[in-house]
Amino acid sequence: MCIAAENVITCDPDTVQRLSCDLDGVISVQSVLYGRADSVTCTEEKPTNQISNTDCSLAGIDDAVKKRCDGKKVCELNREALGASDPCTGTAKYLQTTYTCLPAIHRVTCEHSLAYLQCDQGQVIFVQGADYGRRDKTTCVYGRPASQLENHVCSNPTTKVADSCNGKNTCIIKASNSVFGDPCLGTFKYLEVAYTCQSFLCLSSSFTYTLKTASSKTMLLFRLSSALLLATACLLMASVASTERVISCDDNFNVHRLSCDTGVISVLSALYGRADHETCSDGRPQQQLDNTRCSQEGAVDVVKNRCDGKRVCEIKINDVYTSDPCRGIFKYLDTNYTCLPAIHLVTCEHSFAHLHCDEGQVIFVYGADYGRRDQTTCSYKRPATQTENVYCSNPTRTVAERCNGKNRCIIRARNSVFGDPCFGTFKYLEVAYVCEYTGVIRVLSALYGRADHETCSDGRPQQQLDNTRCSQEGAVDVVKNRCDGKKVCEIKTTDVYTSDPCRGIFKYLDTNYTCLPAIHLVTCEHSFAHLHCDEGQVIFVYGADYGRRDQTTCSYKRPATQTENVYCSNPTRTVAERCNGKNRCIIRAHNSVFGDPCVGTSKYLEVAYVCEYPGLVPEQSLEAHQDAKHALN
Repeated sequence: MCIAAENVITCDPDTVQRLSCDLDGVISVQSVLYGRADSVTCTEEKPTNQISNTDCSLAGIDDAVKKRCDGKKVCELNREALGASDPCTGTAKYLQTTYTCLPAIHRVTCEHSLAYLQCDQGQVIFVQGADYGRRDKTTCVYGRPASQLENHVCSNPTTKVADSCNGKNTCIIKASNSVFGDPCLGTFKYLEVAYTCQSFLCLSSSFTYTLKTASSKTMLLFRLSSALLLATACLLMASVASTERVISCDDNFNVHRLSCDTGVISVLSALYGRADHETCSDGRPQQQLDNTRCSQEGAVDVVKNRCDGKRVCEIKINDVYTSDPCRGIFKYLDTNYTCLPAIHLVTCEHSFAHLHCDEGQVIFVYGADYGRRDQTTCSYKRPATQTENVYCSNPTRTVAERCNGKNRCIIRARNSVFGDPCFGTFKYLEVAYVCEYTGVIRVLSALYGRADHETCSDGRPQQQLDNTRCSQEGAVDVVKNRCDGKKVCEIKTTDVYTSDPCRGIFKYLDTNYTCLPAIHLVTCEHSFAHLHCDEGQVIFVYGADYGRRDQTTCSYKRPATQTENVYCSNPTRTVAERCNGKNRCIIRAHNSVFGDPCVGTSKYLEVAYVCEYPGLVPEQSLEAHQDAKHALN
């Protein structure tokens, strides 16, 4: 695995040098030079005597920058911030930092709340970096006075999280002055942690090699190479925890913060109350912790309504509170959520939001909000009075109701559509949605006969139920041929019946099926169906049918006599035989290709297919789709 290194050079070390990682990466500093190593870098308008010393470097600068920046997504520094002395007077120096962006889980926890670090079973935590303080005016700000946010040059890199959590599967640590000290009195702070989940092998294994013939320098190089190989192996095995957890102790001033670096929030559960004796128990008498079956009904709905579909969501406990579920008990808000991949769309007031998907896909809206929650979005040429209210939120189902299930959807960001949650404020609409392939049927099993005494037994005499080993051979093939690859399939038992497998026994048709994600393509008679996949993938057809099963599809300007027969079905293997294994395939929806199942009726071809990588056999493919479906659910 190769991770590209970034190189930042600042010629004037008194100006700001900025290191940053996009998406889900965090900074890992590799090397730092403060001084001069050549006669070429940062030489503009410099006399020769200021660039001739190329063996100038400040000792210990690597550790100072690593301490300040490792594990952060963004880090800004200069010579003064590092307290750097002059390693070579009279020489023109520069600050050169080489770093990489390592994949990591990035967690932000507001002061007084509990940071919850967790990994999947069989994995353990490895903390890459942590910092307690404040470095911006936007994080953990909900309901806080400006005086508590103005100091944003407050940084306190700490190893306490690593000391407490490394090697554990789960770890809880409080973002509090009592744990980390107070780096900036009077400022409301937060804890930033970057960590990965690694196989225990990656942390516990160590390699010791003895090369009897090697020099000490060769030995050192060999050990470094081994460590690099191990780090690479661990990085390949690293994973991002699928579920996030935030706990905030009951205090009307605490900020409960949910965030996703990539994707949008989907709240899984929320508890306001108490479920154990340990959480938020510091300094509390026993009687305030005794009731561990205390929960406010409907808390999850409040948090979901407020946060689903957003990238960042900050709430206070009194936003969730409706009534006291257990008087005298010290409560907390405990939220579990996941970050779902999604398209995140922002549309300024009076403009139109355009939601759209690729052919064969439909829109599914995770969440939408109309209002304002920062002063920068949709603020161009707007007076300050129209952007200063950042506590204006109106979660709405309107976008989902209008757009779900459609391939394209246009909706206007306007008060007449969503109401006005904050009069006089210039608002915007935020929408998080995904494009999904609609599911198609895959029949797993079908029984025509009887397998027990209970099913379809009402009013039947015992002798009609006695034979529980009755099944018609080939029933599953009939149902699969009729239904696989369709979105809807209706059949009668007479369609399955070929012979009576057990005379005198009352029989039933029992079908097990699943819905697989697939590209669903409809092509009208006489037109061409174009099946295609991305580069490197090939077509695998689940099912195809040529005929007609409704009066609306491919009906434009057709006389009623050509669309009234909706029981015209001709399941076919022709599409699979011609297209499977190809990257692209064109086939005509025509009687000459598929035969004519219903003379005089205007027909259409329905095809359900997926794009797979070559070598993935169909059964493995189907299992992979099922695993993906269960993971989403």
